[in-house]
Amino acid sequence: MDGRDDDVQVSLRPVALADLDLFRTWWADSEADRLDSGVVREGPRGEFLDRIGRLLLAGGLPSWRVIDVAGVGPVGYILHRGLDPWTGSVELAIRLGREHWDRGYGTAATRLFTDYLFEEIGAERAWLEVVETNGRARRMYRKAGFIEAARCPGDRDRPAIVVMEAERRE
Repeated sequence: MDGRDDDVQVSLRPVALADLDLFRTWWADSEADRLDSGVVREGPRGEFLDRIGRLLLAGGLPSWRVIDVAGVGPVGYILHRGLDPWTGSVELAIRLGREHWDRGYGTAATRLFTDYLFEEIGAERAWLEVVETNGRARRMYRKAGFIEAARCPGDRDRPAIVVMEAERRE
């Protein structure tokens, strides 16, 4: 998958075993954890990386893509969590390495991946959750065509969440 957005040339490719060190780096960022889910995960993610490695050896991660930027290389990943056959909806998630924030890469990748979900997977609606205080991500998702659809209040253990969605256009 290739796309161009505001002079940013982004492509999405399947995850390979050689990408696991990149994933380790992207997941080691506690600030990204806080902005992503509101929770900073402690400790190594070795077990998860081992599981991903086994899945890659067994046939890949068809719902995951590495985000490559022309002239830069891999900057993050984007994934979907399955198409609900009853509603036609699919959840997506994205993470960029911090050094690649605020450059338009996330917007371009989200647009490209959403088009893929609608055109190739057959989704009617894509949705995601974002921490309410993550204004940077919420602006990026709006630029990529998502609207705020719902809010989930936070509590002592979890921050408030905004659900954003984009619908297939004919």
